[in-house]
Amino acid sequence: MKHLVILALVIVSFAACKRQNMARTANTRNLGKGDPTARPYATFVAPSEVTATDSAYSASADEVASTPQVVYRYLVSFYSIASGPDNEGMRNFENWIATYGNERKMTIAYDKIPWGREGETEICFILSGMSAEKQQEFIAAANEMLKSVKQVNTYENQACKHQKRP
Repeated sequence: MKHLVILALVIVSFAACKRQNMARTANTRNLGKGDPTARPYATFVAPSEVTATDSAYSASADEVASTPQVVYRYLVSFYSIASGPDNEGMRNFENWIATYGNERKMTIAYDKIPWGREGETEICFILSGMSAEKQQEFIAAANEMLKSVKQVNTYENQACKHQKRP
Protein backbone atom coordinates (compact mmCIF):
# COMPACT_ATOMS: atom_id res chain seq x y z
CA MET A 1 0.00 0.00 0.00
CA LYS A 2 2.84 2.39 0.88
CA HIS A 3 4.49 1.64 -2.43
CA LEU A 4 1.34 2.53 -4.33
CA VAL A 5 1.00 5.87 -2.53
CA ILE A 6 4.66 6.71 -3.19
CA LEU A 7 4.34 5.68 -6.83
CA ALA A 8 1.21 7.84 -7.21
CA LEU A 9 3.01 10.84 -5.67
CA VAL A 10 5.97 10.40 -8.01
CA ILE A 11 3.69 10.25 -11.05
CA VAL A 12 1.70 13.33 -9.96
CA SER A 13 4.92 15.24 -9.23
CA PHE A 14 6.35 14.33 -12.64
CA ALA A 15 3.17 15.44 -14.40
CA ALA A 16 3.12 18.74 -12.48
CA CYS A 17 6.75 19.45 -13.39
CA LYS A 18 6.09 18.71 -17.05
CA ARG A 19 3.00 20.97 -17.05
CA GLN A 20 4.96 23.77 -15.37
CA ASN A 21 7.75 23.43 -17.94
CA MET A 22 5.19 23.62 -20.78
CA ALA A 23 3.69 26.79 -19.25
CA ARG A 24 7.15 28.34 -18.92
CA THR A 25 7.85 27.57 -22.60
CA ALA A 26 4.50 29.09 -23.65
CA ASN A 27 5.19 32.24 -21.62
CA THR A 28 8.61 32.59 -23.21
CA ARG A 29 7.10 32.17 -26.65
CA ASN A 30 4.49 34.80 -25.89
CA LEU A 31 7.22 37.23 -24.93
CA GLY A 32 8.87 36.74 -28.30
CA LYS A 33 11.81 34.75 -26.95
CA GLY A 34 10.81 31.35 -28.28
CA ASP A 35 11.11 30.78 -32.00
CA PRO A 36 14.06 32.72 -33.46
CA THR A 37 12.81 32.05 -37.00
CA ALA A 38 9.42 33.64 -36.37
CA ARG A 39 8.79 36.65 -38.58
CA PRO A 40 7.11 39.81 -37.29
CA TYR A 41 4.00 40.95 -39.16
CA ALA A 42 6.01 43.60 -41.05
CA THR A 43 7.99 40.85 -42.78
CA PHE A 44 5.13 38.41 -43.21
CA VAL A 45 5.18 36.68 -46.57
CA ALA A 46 1.91 35.25 -47.80
CA PRO A 47 2.03 31.45 -48.21
CA SER A 48 1.42 31.83 -51.95
CA GLU A 49 4.64 33.87 -52.26
CA VAL A 50 6.86 31.34 -50.48
CA THR A 51 8.50 28.63 -52.55
CA ALA A 52 10.11 25.42 -51.35
CA THR A 53 13.53 27.11 -51.36
CA ASP A 54 12.22 30.00 -49.24
CA SER A 55 11.35 27.89 -46.20
CA ALA A 56 13.89 29.78 -44.06
CA TYR A 57 13.05 33.18 -45.58
CA SER A 58 13.55 36.16 -43.32
CA ALA A 59 13.46 39.68 -44.72
CA SER A 60 16.33 41.96 -43.81
CA ALA A 61 15.74 45.39 -42.29
CA ASP A 62 16.73 46.99 -45.62
CA GLU A 63 14.13 44.92 -47.50
CA VAL A 64 11.41 45.92 -45.05
CA ALA A 65 12.43 49.59 -45.17
CA SER A 66 12.52 49.62 -48.97
CA THR A 67 9.05 48.09 -49.32
CA PRO A 68 6.77 50.91 -50.51
CA GLN A 69 3.85 51.54 -48.19
CA VAL A 70 0.50 52.71 -49.48
CA VAL A 71 -0.51 56.07 -48.04
CA TYR A 72 -4.21 56.10 -47.28
CA ARG A 73 -6.19 59.32 -47.26
CA TYR A 74 -8.24 58.33 -44.20
CA LEU A 75 -7.91 55.59 -41.59
CA VAL A 76 -10.33 54.47 -38.89
CA SER A 77 -9.01 52.14 -36.20
CA PHE A 78 -11.41 50.38 -33.83
CA TYR A 79 -9.35 49.35 -30.81
CA SER A 80 -10.03 47.50 -27.59
CA ILE A 81 -9.16 47.87 -23.95
CA ALA A 82 -9.58 44.29 -22.70
CA SER A 83 -13.25 44.11 -23.64
CA GLY A 84 -13.35 44.11 -27.43
CA PRO A 85 -14.01 47.03 -29.73
CA ASP A 86 -17.38 48.72 -30.21
CA ASN A 87 -18.71 46.10 -32.66
CA GLU A 88 -22.09 47.77 -33.01
CA GLY A 89 -20.38 51.08 -33.80
CA MET A 90 -18.17 49.32 -36.36
CA ARG A 91 -21.21 47.74 -38.08
CA ASN A 92 -23.03 51.08 -38.05
CA PHE A 93 -19.99 52.77 -39.60
CA GLU A 94 -19.76 50.20 -42.40
CA ASN A 95 -23.49 50.60 -43.08
CA TRP A 96 -23.02 54.37 -43.08
CA ILE A 97 -20.22 54.05 -45.69
CA ALA A 98 -22.55 52.12 -48.01
CA THR A 99 -25.39 54.59 -47.46
CA TYR A 100 -23.09 57.59 -48.02
CA GLY A 101 -21.84 56.10 -51.29
CA ASN A 102 -25.35 55.15 -52.50
CA GLU A 103 -26.68 58.65 -51.81
CA ARG A 104 -23.87 60.12 -53.94
CA LYS A 105 -23.99 57.35 -56.57
CA MET A 106 -20.39 56.24 -55.94
CA THR A 107 -18.63 53.25 -54.52
CA ILE A 108 -16.36 53.99 -51.58
CA ALA A 109 -13.65 51.34 -51.55
CA TYR A 110 -11.71 50.52 -48.41
CA ASP A 111 -9.40 47.92 -46.95
CA LYS A 112 -10.66 46.27 -43.76
CA ILE A 113 -7.81 44.86 -41.70
CA PRO A 114 -8.56 42.75 -38.62
CA TRP A 115 -5.44 43.01 -36.48
CA GLY A 116 -6.17 42.16 -32.87
CA ARG A 117 -7.22 39.19 -30.79
CA GLU A 118 -10.47 40.75 -29.62
CA GLY A 119 -11.79 41.88 -33.01
CA GLU A 120 -9.80 45.08 -33.35
CA THR A 121 -10.08 46.30 -36.91
CA GLU A 122 -8.66 49.04 -39.06
CA ILE A 123 -10.51 50.47 -42.06
CA CYS A 124 -8.30 52.27 -44.57
CA PHE A 125 -9.63 54.52 -47.35
CA ILE A 126 -7.63 55.66 -50.40
CA LEU A 127 -10.47 57.87 -51.74
CA SER A 128 -8.65 58.25 -55.06
CA GLY A 129 -11.86 58.55 -57.09
CA MET A 130 -12.90 61.74 -55.28
CA SER A 131 -11.80 65.34 -55.67
CA ALA A 132 -9.96 66.92 -52.75
CA GLU A 133 -13.15 68.77 -51.79
CA LYS A 134 -15.23 65.56 -51.84
CA GLN A 135 -12.57 63.79 -49.77
CA GLN A 136 -12.77 66.52 -47.11
CA GLU A 137 -16.59 66.26 -47.10
CA PHE A 138 -16.39 62.49 -46.65
CA ILE A 139 -13.84 62.77 -43.83
CA ALA A 140 -15.86 65.45 -42.03
CA ALA A 141 -19.05 63.38 -42.34
CA ALA A 142 -17.24 60.22 -41.18
CA ASN A 143 -15.76 62.02 -38.17
CA GLU A 144 -19.22 63.31 -37.29
CA MET A 145 -20.68 59.80 -37.57
CA LEU A 146 -17.88 58.34 -35.42
CA LYS A 147 -18.43 60.80 -32.53
CA SER A 148 -20.83 58.36 -30.86
CA VAL A 149 -18.55 55.33 -31.37
CA LYS A 150 -16.38 54.24 -28.46
CA GLN A 151 -12.71 53.25 -28.72
CA VAL A 152 -11.94 54.55 -32.19
CA ASN A 153 -9.01 56.54 -33.60
CA THR A 154 -8.89 58.33 -36.94
CA TYR A 155 -5.86 59.35 -39.00
CA GLU A 156 -5.26 61.11 -42.30
CA ASN A 157 -2.61 60.69 -44.99
CA GLN A 158 -0.79 57.75 -43.41
CA ALA A 159 -0.01 54.11 -44.08
CA CYS A 160 -2.23 51.61 -42.29
CA LYS A 161 -1.03 51.19 -38.72
CA HIS A 162 -1.54 47.41 -38.67
CA GLN A 163 -1.23 44.44 -40.93
CA LYS A 164 -3.40 41.37 -41.10
CA ARG A 165 -2.60 38.69 -38.57
CA PRO A 166 -1.01 35.67 -40.24
